Amino acid sequence: MENTEKINKLKGMLEEAPDDSFLLFALAKAYSNLGNHTAAISTFEQLRSINPEYIGLYYHLAQDYETIRSFDKAKAIYEEGISRCSLTHDAQTRAELQNALLNLEIDRDFGE
Repeated sequence: MENTEKINKLKGMLEEAPDDSFLLFALAKAYSNLGNHTAAISTFEQLRSINPEYIGLYYHLAQDYETIRSFDKAKAIYEEGISRCSLTHDAQTRAELQNALLNLEIDRDFGE
């Protein structure tokens, strides 16, 4: 299924369950895969407001912020995700977010 078809299907499913975390995450990822980072960010932010414990969103949301060169926002999202992982004792995701944050800081230090 191509991404635009997938987006339309997910939107239809969200009409029935507008607060479904999995559907919001899938829709945000589909937008991101299409290169529509503004829509992806908006959808990830909606998910974050509904379910901030949905740990998987933090890495992808921060990546979309990096893509649009909003580095301070990306850093804040990584840091929030790291804090959430500490509360839930999700060491693997915490390490992934810490590595992504470190890479962001290194890239910014070297002007990339």
